[in-house]
Amino acid sequence: MESLTCLDLSRTAITELPLSITFLSRLEDLKLRDCENLKRLPPSIYELHHLSQLDLHNCSELVTVPKWNAESHQTNLWHLNLRGCKKLREIPELPPNVEWINADGCESLERFALLSNILERREPSQIVACISLYRCQRLCDNDMAGNEGTLCSLIHSSKQSEFHLVFPGNEVPRWFGRRKDLMELVDKSEFSFDVPLNIRSGNKGLAICAAATAVENFGKCSFAANVYINEERMSTRSFCFEAKEMGRSGHVWMRYIPFVE
Repeated sequence: MESLTCLDLSRTAITELPLSITFLSRLEDLKLRDCENLKRLPPSIYELHHLSQLDLHNCSELVTVPKWNAESHQTNLWHLNLRGCKKLREIPELPPNVEWINADGCESLERFALLSNILERREPSQIVACISLYRCQRLCDNDMAGNEGTLCSLIHSSKQSEFHLVFPGNEVPRWFGRRKDLMELVDKSEFSFDVPLNIRSGNKGLAICAAATAVENFGKCSFAANVYINEERMSTRSFCFEAKEMGRSGHVWMRYIPFVE
């Protein structure tokens, strides 16, 4: 058992992980999807040094995840899926290697330590490449209220790291000088602008933002953004949403691309 690298306990009646989980010292991938009775995880989960992916999708009774302790916990965890954890109320300090966090549909989420630290001007313990907060309205009413300052803080804390963010909202911040408004749903829209030759003077990167609000009979829609610089595609990001799930607030998508020296 010590050599086990992947453990799938999805759709089981498990209520908590045993402390003996740490004996699986080679475990890299732990799947707990749709474990509807799972209420807690032991702090020792971070003692699994090789664990890189933790999938808690639709663990509907989960209220929080363990707080990372820098003194006693060393882990390679980089991918955390909390999508559909409807009773999750807090995401505390996480290991510094975590780069991808999906908290879509965490309707009860009120606090996300990473965002709180940034807003309170405290040094974040990690820089996350992708944060998805689709339908996390309660969190955004707290930490993301007045999102213009929040987004600025995220950019300044990125330390020249690329990141991608989705959260409830209905408008692009005013400090985006180049913008285009679409009043009707279209299949494709192009938006381009010239970049000044001296743009790197006082600037560290390029921020791109889009906002979408549901309209009547909107149905299901996939949104994709292709970013080209000097006709070279830099990145593609997409997400799918439905009007009935989006609510009146709509959602904001943001991408930050740092300049490379």
